[in-house]
Amino acid sequence: MSNILFGDAKATARAADATQKHRELAQARARFEENPTRETQTALATALFDVGRFEEAERLLRDIIATYGEDIQTLYDLAFTLKNLKQQDEMRKAFMRVVELGPRHPLARSAEHELWMMDPAFVPSWMRR
Repeated sequence: MSNILFGDAKATARAADATQKHRELAQARARFEENPTRETQTALATALFDVGRFEEAERLLRDIIATYGEDIQTLYDLAFTLKNLKQQDEMRKAFMRVVELGPRHPLARSAEHELWMMDPAFVPSWMRR
């Protein structure tokens, strides 16, 4: 009996989390529609990612890059979105671009780790002599 209750509690927590994420998506969309800036567009892309709407998040992130130029955070977010879409080649390019833009940036180190996990032949900067 306790397993059922525990399972129900976990399901309730997941449902509450999903409800909260959809509420945040609605708020992000309203903020973007009211004031379409890079920040509100990024927040909307993040909210879309959080609810699993990866295709929409990808379109917004690409639009941000086309409109405002490349930056490490947006490219990193795009790479993880592409990872969830299973677009390996595009994901690899985005992670590599993060590393090129800021080799010592913490997100570049994380990008190198992702590249290394995909391809053990890739040698991250912290393993080079």
